[in-house]
Amino acid sequence: MIIYLLFSLFSQERIEYMLPNIVEVQQVIELVPQKVLLVNEKDILQLDVLSKDIKKLGERGGNEFVGYDNGLLFCRIEHYIIDSEDEFSTKFTVLDEERDVVKEFQFFETIRPLYLDNNMIVATTAVDFLEKHFYKISLDDLVRKRNVTTIREDVFGNVWVSYSTRDMAKIMIATLKLNLKIMLNIIPMNVPRPAFTP
Repeated sequence: MIIYLLFSLFSQERIEYMLPNIVEVQQVIELVPQKVLLVNEKDILQLDVLSKDIKKLGERGGNEFVGYDNGLLFCRIEHYIIDSEDEFSTKFTVLDEERDVVKEFQFFETIRPLYLDNNMIVATTAVDFLEKHFYKISLDDLVRKRNVTTIREDVFGNVWVSYSTRDMAKIMIATLKLNLKIMLNIIPMNVPRPAFTP
């Protein structure tokens, strides 16, 4: 494992492979560098990038956007025809993994979500002929994530996964360093330990 990490750290290799039987991915959500959620029609799939294992985590309903923050989140989208500025044209209902309502938002603007977690929704104008705007709907403090894995779709509908072995190794080493710091703080090194006596 350590030899692989060292080799990968200095390697400039980029690994890319095609996912079989998956087309038309609507959303890609990176959980950790080696695990990615793919939303394929109604199915929510978890891909282990290194082992290429895919497992189904659940399903989404019609007009639902998927997010993830220590569990699946859903944002149900409803659009309405309005007659005045006092009415709302968009309603977002944020649901947790058990489908319980977490929060509801109503907007005058016709918008759709681009990103969702426990802290915020990032949305954009939903109708093409309107002027494009982006909205940050805050639920809590903002937390940003760094994407290491790239998912793309070719003209034939095939889904390709690629990642840098160097970036993956850097994150694995950082995680190991963090775990070592935690372990060393649990057992302080400056406290003398009694010797074993039979």
